[in-house]
Amino acid sequence: MGAPTKHGLDTHEVVARLSGYLDRLFSGAERVSERVKDRVAERVADRVAPKVAARLIDLDTYIATMDILVDEEALDDLRTSSRDSDSDLRDYHEIRREVGLA
Repeated sequence: MGAPTKHGLDTHEVVARLSGYLDRLFSGAERVSERVKDRVAERVADRVAPKVAARLIDLDTYIATMDILVDEEALDDLRTSSRDSDSDLRDYHEIRREVGLA
């Protein structure tokens, strides 16, 4: 079973959805057995579920980024942090001279 994301989609749900799609796809084909449909759903799910989960993780990341981008206080904190860290930067050659390596 795949780890559920914030959206609650895991491998079992993907299999269930694919089984439903296959039922509709093969509903007119009397010769297709339940076993064949289930096997096809399992094989497709094995390949599709990790990709779906990866896309949902990406979606969660995009949503988290958007949450920050619309939060003015968070953006101000990020800008301040960036300015503060930039002011702490020192030239490599200056540090080498200070420690006697240059």
